Amino acid sequence: MALVVLTGLVVISDATQIMRRPPQYKNRPNTFAMERQPKVHTLSRRATGKANFAYFTNWGIYGANFHILYSFADTDASTGAIKLTDPYSDEQKRFPGDTWTETGNNLYGCLKQLYLLKMKKRDLKVLLSIGGWTYSQAGHFNFVTNPTARAKFISDAVQLIEDYGFDGIDIDYEYPSTPEQGQGLADLVTSLRTALTQLASRKGESNPYLITAAVGAGPAGYSNLKVAQMDRAMDYWNLMAYDYAGSWLTWADNQANFYGGARTGYSTDAALKWYISQGATKSKINVVAGGQVYENKTDMTSYSYDPVKRELVSYDTPNIVRMKAIYVEKNGLGGTMFWELSTDKVGSESLVAAAASRLGALDSTPNHIKFPNSKWDNIRNNMSGGGSTTTAPAPTPTGGTPAPTGGPCAGVSAWSATTIYTGGNRATYSGRLWTARWWTQGETPGTAEVWTNSGAC
Repeated sequence: MALVVLTGLVVISDATQIMRRPPQYKNRPNTFAMERQPKVHTLSRRATGKANFAYFTNWGIYGANFHILYSFADTDASTGAIKLTDPYSDEQKRFPGDTWTETGNNLYGCLKQLYLLKMKKRDLKVLLSIGGWTYSQAGHFNFVTNPTARAKFISDAVQLIEDYGFDGIDIDYEYPSTPEQGQGLADLVTSLRTALTQLASRKGESNPYLITAAVGAGPAGYSNLKVAQMDRAMDYWNLMAYDYAGSWLTWADNQANFYGGARTGYSTDAALKWYISQGATKSKINVVAGGQVYENKTDMTSYSYDPVKRELVSYDTPNIVRMKAIYVEKNGLGGTMFWELSTDKVGSESLVAAAASRLGALDSTPNHIKFPNSKWDNIRNNMSGGGSTTTAPAPTPTGGTPAPTGGPCAGVSAWSATTIYTGGNRATYSGRLWTARWWTQGETPGTAEVWTNSGAC
């Protein structure tokens, strides 16, 4: 699972069926489709700079040994629990430099490689992307209307950030089909923002953990979104501004046109105007860029056409991507986004590099490399000395009120400001039983959203 996120509202279209794991994902691609050892361009956002987002998938390792940002994790439709989807790719694969002799409980796979990249490039942000077309269409986001399931999602998200060293969460829900689901998604990101703000505060970090979302560029994808509420909680919108045409049409058309779209009803410019009118912050918006080649500079598209086969292929060229980057600059948007890195080219033909060269100064705010509560030894000690360190014992509870000896609170320790609690952990305080909804430390029951009042002792 991998995702590269750089910043702003990103553009993608209604039918983002391409944002899924292909059936043949373990097949090694042909060399003309992807370089064996491609050079990857990764870009982060500076405080006053633009952003350049790109997804990288965990199935990409079966064709090339590089990763940047992770997609996709999955969710349980009933409970909201989050899980990684490829243990070998995510946690186990040995890359050059890894050994089989390290002691301790250590992380390997793509997620270790991403963490090593973060340590070398301190402005590189790594987000965990949850969802995607396949899991969304299977109903795995149905939990968003259930407050208890939303709390479980948030608890798992915080723990995954701590365990694997992520800089935030990207939600790819395609798409809320009812107003209730739209409200549930808005409530989810609102509570997630609270949890991630508290996480940074507990760890003494001034740089925030990021929340982004992939959203549709047509009415079927965005009509149920609570844009204004979501915007207050989110750092960037990833507007899926491609997949405007495909096999579901009876005619051929452009796949990612910025303007025009008279026949399909889709254009990136129209989608951007809708989101902004609904309350999306312009600087949080990232725009997608993603035979003989023809360039239509009016609609900002490029395509190839075989007159014998009557076959049209719509795609972006570096020149069209630079034009889209100019649009981003002139309209005060956040940056660009790409799906996905394993299909980019190198050198002068790289779309990611074309956007970077036009956008100029990019985000240089620091990423997160402080994860003392990770379940992995090498993440806790920042890859120093393998897994030779051991987990410190939990501190002895101090303060709070004495633990009751009977009733529903029997056997439950008193709340302590120094104890770490995770989702489902219980504590007593002021004669009542409290249950933690997600990771917490030092937040007093009754004064913090993280605690649920489970009744009197």
